[in-house]
Formats: sequence, structure tokens, C-alpha cells
Amino acid sequence: MAMFDNGHTLLLNAAYDQLSISVLITDNERRIVHLNQSLKDRLEVASEEIKRKAPGFKLATLAGTRVDFFYEKFAKRGQDKQLTSVPEKETIDLGSQTYILRSKPIESNGKKIGTLIEWHDAQQKLEISENSAKLDALCRSQAVIEFNMDGTIVSANANFLNAMAYTLEEIRGKHHSIFVDRQTLESKD
Repeated sequence: MAMFDNGHTLLLNAAYDQLSISVLITDNERRIVHLNQSLKDRLEVASEEIKRKAPGFKLATLAGTRVDFFYEKFAKRGQDKQLTSVPEKETIDLGSQTYILRSKPIESNGKKIGTLIEWHDAQQKLEISENSAKLDALCRSQAVIEFNMDGTIVSANANFLNAMAYTLEEIRGKHHSIFVDRQTLESKD
């Protein structure tokens, strides 16, 4: 980040610290330039487990060290060889937590000046994937309709449309009361 003056660097670091995603930034020599607060919090929680595999680990002195430390000590692939570059995607275990690290080059004027590494909670991604699979299975086996808070129909799956003998174009944007007979609609009960 040498291209910015100190004030801009402080501004950028403060902005990164506001992100909810965990982020680490390296220079071209793979030295850690910045860890945002979200990542610091994650590493602080895991620090005792990290120290078991890497005695001497200190979060306070991590900036300036090589990011290879994480890949060589904690990568699931189990390789302890020297890295020639930061992997584009890697899964690492920090004790009881598993993270998916995704790296992206940081470029300025067409030249790579560093790497941005996002840390994604693998368990959270797995839960999202499982919930998505459950929702897909539900939609395949049940009649499902989706409404806005005001009762306007947003969408419906094929099972619902077949059961009600409508097309999506016929019901989208209408109020869900179209499925209730007039007598029930006008009743006070």
C-alpha cells in the first residue's frame, strides 16, 4: 500500500475493519500488511488451538510475517512444502474451525501489488448449502407460494400452479385473496 500516503492508508485500514467478512492483505512478497478486525477476532478465539500447531503464535506480531504460515501449518491438503504463490482457494483448519480462504490479486495500473485473502467460515457455508438443499427438496415435494408482506404474490412453484390450475403470469402481482371465495372473504370470522 506504499502508493498511498499515511492518511489514506489509515482510512483504508479503518474501512477494512468495518467489514463483516474476514480479510487479510499481503504485499507481493506474501508479507501480511493488514488483518481486519473481523479476522483478528476469529484468530483471537482460535489462538490457543493455533498455538498447539504453531508454538509462539502471537496475533499482535502477525502483521509483517509471511501468510505462508497459515497455508503450511493449517492447510487441509497436508503439504508442508514451501509455497511459490498464495493459492487461489484453500481450506484450512484452525482447531475446531474450518475456513475457506479465497485469494484475489490486488492490482494498480495493471500490475499486481498484493493479494486480498477472504476468510469464509466453512461451517456456515455448509449450513447454507444444507438449508438450500432442504428448501429445494421442499419445493420439489410441496406446493409453495411466496408473498410480499402486503399479500401480493411474488412467486409460486410448479406444484402450486398445477394444483391451483394457474400460470405464474396469471397470479404474480395479485393479492393472495384471489384464492378465497367471496363469501369467506367477506365474512367477519
